[in-house]
Amino acid sequence: MKRLLEKISSCENIKRCLEGDLRNPCYKIVTNQDKENFQLPEPWNGDLENAPVIILGSNPSINEDEMYPNDSWSIDEKFKFHSERFSGKWTKDQKYVMLKDGSYDTKAVRFWSSVKNRVKEIYLKDEIILGDDLCMIEIVKCKSRKEYGVKECMSECSQKYMNNILNFSNAEVILCLGKVAEIFVKDFYKLEDKKVVEDVEIAGKKRTVIFIPHPSSFVKVKKIVNLLNEEEILRVQMKLKKYF
Repeated sequence: MKRLLEKISSCENIKRCLEGDLRNPCYKIVTNQDKENFQLPEPWNGDLENAPVIILGSNPSINEDEMYPNDSWSIDEKFKFHSERFSGKWTKDQKYVMLKDGSYDTKAVRFWSSVKNRVKEIYLKDEIILGDDLCMIEIVKCKSRKEYGVKECMSECSQKYMNNILNFSNAEVILCLGKVAEIFVKDFYKLEDKKVVEDVEIAGKKRTVIFIPHPSSFVKVKKIVNLLNEEEILRVQMKLKKYF
């Protein structure tokens, strides 16, 4: 797993783009960051192997002030960060990221709270723990705001890394967030055009994929209980019941 993480964080496309390869599909997203303060691609966040739910988005947003891996970090430091991002020192109260000066941001990451609320609808635990109960993965690993550069490099990034990452995951449920990710995932895995696709083989394992709006979208109906019928929700809940 560490070897895969290192391959992602040192992706050869980054070097090519920063050297001016205008034809590279990743050029737009890579060069949207400052070269001197480049934050590395995000392989996953949480317990990839054991988390029962995968949160699958289009690409990670960026906070330039966050204490986040760069080229100076060792592979062990990178692995510890991404595996323990929500349970270690990197995040306070599963809401506030550590900043470069060692303090914690006073602004909570709203996306994380929204994701926990959606997972709680199908995983009926008293408390959902980021990293343990869900692991976050992005189709495109490089960071940008508002999906800048994502469509251009989705195919390249997913072909290189998607199944390699999911091969390590035993998650039975995938929550796919947002229309951009939904369209791509349905095409990439040849899935039916439905809100929930059950027991489909993805990366060698049977999984249920649920497509919901991104928390930051303007779509009014975002709760899973309002998107799926009672029977569909119950089947998903029963899949996850064995984990607690």
